[in-house]
Amino acid sequence: MKNTKWLVLVLISIPYAFIAFLIVASLLAPYLEHKRMEVSQKIFAILGLWCHQRPTRCFWIFESPMGLCARCFSFYLSLLVTSFLVFYTNTRKILWKWGLPLVIPILLDGISQQMGLRMSTNFLRAITGLMSGVGTGILIFPIYFRLVYLLGNYERRRR
Repeated sequence: MKNTKWLVLVLISIPYAFIAFLIVASLLAPYLEHKRMEVSQKIFAILGLWCHQRPTRCFWIFESPMGLCARCFSFYLSLLVTSFLVFYTNTRKILWKWGLPLVIPILLDGISQQMGLRMSTNFLRAITGLMSGVGTGILIFPIYFRLVYLLGNYERRRR
């Protein structure tokens, strides 16, 4: 029984820890760069796996671009908040009618910019990132938490 609870706790903690790492590292990298610490470049390199980091598309703090662009930072921040809300409200239902429409603006913004139809702004990127983070969170976290709890119940029944 203790092993099952531990497994469920670890599996639930993984997405929180990962998303929180991205957010904190994104804020920490420019600060460390401002302080001229070499570790900042390593943090930027790790975050570069998750974001293009174009300086013109990033918010700037400490006279340096953040480690994530405005869209990605807003996405991960709202995804983290949404995941907490889904977990604490114990939502098991996937809210398709809310989730899918919230993801569409980021697609329209990104595709229209990529096609050269218009140029987006960091404010618009942040807004579409926030919306998409909420939409993605209410679509994937109820499924993820269901799977984790099913795995925990499976482990308990197997003994």
